[in-house]
Amino acid sequence: LCLGKKEQAQLQKLHPRSRVELFPNGVDVDRFAVGPARSGAFRERLKISQDAKVLLCVARIDGQKNQLLALKILEQLRAQNHGEYHLVLAGPITNQNYFQEIERYALEHQLTDCFSYCGSLSGQELVDAYHGSDLFLLCSRHEPFGIVLLEAWAAGLPVMASAVGGVVDLVKPGLGELFDPTDAPEMLAGRIAQLVGNPERTAQMAAQALAEVRSQYGWDQLIRRLVSIYQEVARAHSVR
Repeated sequence: LCLGKKEQAQLQKLHPRSRVELFPNGVDVDRFAVGPARSGAFRERLKISQDAKVLLCVARIDGQKNQLLALKILEQLRAQNHGEYHLVLAGPITNQNYFQEIERYALEHQLTDCFSYCGSLSGQELVDAYHGSDLFLLCSRHEPFGIVLLEAWAAGLPVMASAVGGVVDLVKPGLGELFDPTDAPEMLAGRIAQLVGNPERTAQMAAQALAEVRSQYGWDQLIRRLVSIYQEVARAHSVR
């Protein structure tokens, strides 16, 4: 069992006589659905203006996750006068030096008033974070799957993510936007402003993604499929 198509192809090449199944991560879709009464809780806790466009990244703080690019995009959104934006990073710090680099960049480029780090989130706080944001931004240099994208979709949040690893297969046309993490922050800022500034498009994107995650990545569906795979393998290898 493997998460991505690239991994599946590599394993099938290594083991040509074995059965290699593509089996993705799942998400508790109902957990991330919440009424509009909770949508402002996240902003209130971080003291973010209700008028600001919030970019959210949920990932461990590490160079692989490339959060520094998100800060550079934020800087360009301000420089290009695209309106009020606020970047929120959430996740455990697994590389302290990289976190310090992020903090220095925010300070040196006068971004501390529009940037927040809120640590690891769980339970209702995590759900509130998705619902209190306008766009989920994932800037990873490498990402085998990207389960946080499923969480964002389940919460009805549009996504923009690096075209790396398993993300390329996960974010199909119409479900979100992909970008090259080596692209210039100036260009990425323009793309984000254009996307966030088109509520009709983001609403359509979020609705398609929610339908996709409900039909393909809910745990009920995945459990049934996994049981079916085990049953097929058991029947194929049963002793008669």
